Amino acid sequence: MRKSPSPHPEIDLSRCTGCGACIQVCPEQAIGKIGSLPRIMKPELCTLCALCEEVCPMGVISVPFVIGWAEAM
Repeated sequence: MRKSPSPHPEIDLSRCTGCGACIQVCPEQAIGKIGSLPRIMKPELCTLCALCEEVCPMGVISVPFVIGWAEAM
């Protein structure tokens, strides 16, 4: 069975350097650290603002949504 994608930001921990920029920028404090790497600790607080994705210097955070424009009828 295929796992459905998480509605929260995904962090590629294999490429993360643990700089903590995502933790510092999260306005809802949804991201924390376990050991030296970030985790979405409080997913219920995440508003999908995508600031963590924008600030990540390694580009290892992805927010799983796409904003599109509907065609006018």
